[in-house]
Amino acid sequence: MQIVDTVVLLAFLDKGDPRFEKASVHVLGISLRQDIFVPSAIMLELDLELKTHGVNDEARVDIHSRLARLIPQSRVPASHSRHTWQDGRTVEGREVERLVFRYNDCCYRP
Repeated sequence: MQIVDTVVLLAFLDKGDPRFEKASVHVLGISLRQDIFVPSAIMLELDLELKTHGVNDEARVDIHSRLARLIPQSRVPASHSRHTWQDGRTVEGREVERLVFRYNDCCYRP
């Protein structure tokens, strides 16, 4: 099982990001594979990151609409109770690999 991290989504939204291509593979693969998830907390964190960097409400709605077409609702588990994905270790008791890029500047740049 794999968890897509906020940084992957940010890289997917920024065609100028050097990790855009790899992020695109991960994001576009969500609907094709049964073992890739984007917890609701990641979607909330994405929205907060966009808002923090001055992305207006209309643009954020457009971004979330675009992602909603690519990410099936069944791949966005609630981040509570049985979902104990702390530190990317388990979701519903299964091992998890976090899909995350490690780099210094992970902020969205409109």
